[in-house]
Amino acid sequence: MFFHNLFGFRQYVDFKKHHLMRDVQNVEIPFNKLRAVILLLISILFLLAGIWLIVSDPQSGNSFFDNPVLKVIAKYGALMLGTLGIYFFSKQLFRENAALLLSQDGVSENVTIFKKGLIPWTDIKSIEDCSIRTAVSKQSFVVLKLHDPEKYISAEANQFKKNLLKSNLKHYGSPVLITTNDVKMEHRELLSLLHKYFERYKIA
Repeated sequence: MFFHNLFGFRQYVDFKKHHLMRDVQNVEIPFNKLRAVILLLISILFLLAGIWLIVSDPQSGNSFFDNPVLKVIAKYGALMLGTLGIYFFSKQLFRENAALLLSQDGVSENVTIFKKGLIPWTDIKSIEDCSIRTAVSKQSFVVLKLHDPEKYISAEANQFKKNLLKSNLKHYGSPVLITTNDVKMEHRELLSLLHKYFERYKIA
């Protein structure tokens, strides 16, 4: 009876392990909605500033700031940045899908403008950390180094996006960069999670 109960207990433990692993195979990481709200508000301010500069045409009394070329750049630059920002961050704010989906098949990303879809673990050579510091902020990235980066570049139909992918490859060693500022997970935690999935499924 003892051995029968012990065998039954082991079966139960194996069953729970199997279902637990099946449940955690897919991990959805949402967008950082708070950051999207902040950037949307900043974009609205840029748009309003551009409209105000066009309508009021303020004079500063300074020959540099009153330069007609500089004023045109400031007016329409603010207008364009504000409009594009409102469009992009509004879409990000109301998205229902996850920013990243990690599964046994690969990583699916909806963070960048490229939206490469599923990138199989077998296509990834390594996962690396990257960050860019500016005067006001720090932008963190995860770089997915690929065995065949040209395959992902040639698959992009839009020439402008294709040029950006080529620039990414030239400067960072891969066309696929995932900005972690836009996802609701700490950079180090996301990097660690990606490494765990990669090590587990890259040969599968």
